[in-house]
Amino acid sequence: MALADYIAKAAHILYEKKHGVEWCGIAEDGVAIDQTYSDREMPTKAEIEAEAQKLWDAAKAIQYQKDRRVEYPDLGEQLDMIYHDMKNSTTTHADAVEKVKKKWPKDNSGPK
Repeated sequence: MALADYIAKAAHILYEKKHGVEWCGIAEDGVAIDQTYSDREMPTKAEIEAEAQKLWDAAKAIQYQKDRRVEYPDLGEQLDMIYHDMKNSTTTHADAVEKVKKKWPKDNSGPK
């Protein structure tokens, strides 16, 4: 996702903070609009862009979690690995998890 993908969400968050209601639209020029209550104060384009930047930064900070989630073996397979590791004194599960964690580090510098 790109920063632009967070513009509408940012407008909704700011509008809700101001009015306790979560609906507002975004005009083509990026300004918040409310077609129902035209007398309400709308978030400015600068406020929306700043809020969108915060949302985007927060999403990027945890991107590694999303990347890891699709790489981990499914839960049933992991449970099977744990069972066999306990039975055979092996580290198959820990090795599989470590491989994914190394590929997608928390600093989002993956893949490695």
